[in-house]
Amino acid sequence: MKSRKFILALLSMLSASILCATGHIADGVYSAVVIATVGAYMAANVTQKATAKPLENPA
Repeated sequence: MKSRKFILALLSMLSASILCATGHIADGVYSAVVIATVGAYMAANVTQKATAKPLENPA
């Protein structure tokens, strides 16, 4: 099962790709969306791992 963060990032990239392919947004806007999406996804993963509770009994 995919995480909500992954699905949101995937949908964001897909919509930006479609908009760029159809000419509704420029290449520069597409590149900014890609950079922001990847950065936000990575930051969310790091934050999730940093704030996760450790296992109480790691056997």
